[in-house]
Amino acid sequence: MDQIGDKWSMLIMRECFLGTRRFEDFYDHLGISKSVLSGKLKKMVDQGLLKKTPYQNEGERTRYEYRLTQKSRDFRKVLIGLLSWSNKYLVEEGNETMYILDSNDNPVHLEVVDDELNSVPLRETRMVIKSKSGDRPSFV
Repeated sequence: MDQIGDKWSMLIMRECFLGTRRFEDFYDHLGISKSVLSGKLKKMVDQGLLKKTPYQNEGERTRYEYRLTQKSRDFRKVLIGLLSWSNKYLVEEGNETMYILDSNDNPVHLEVVDDELNSVPLRETRMVIKSKSGDRPSFV
């Protein structure tokens, strides 16, 4: 949560997944102040969530694009889960503003699978906290 748990970091990640890469585009799409945006992007680069890639338009100084790293691409599963939950519980049906679609424009849904990629119903899962004194039992 320290790395991605605030509003602006989540919105920056969303923008990255939508294809936004340049500072001015983040600024235009998010309505965030330039100083806050600059600080958030620097922090996300330092944390390994984004990488800076230089580019230069003809006749202009070198600037940077912000690209997803493997660490942030793996976070996509979390965003899909949050989006699915929010569309189900926080938005009236028919008023959803964002969807996840596959390459054939079919809706995508998250699924829990075991190590052999077999589907596992959530009711058949449990959470366990690992500690030095042994696993703490769960009652989920």
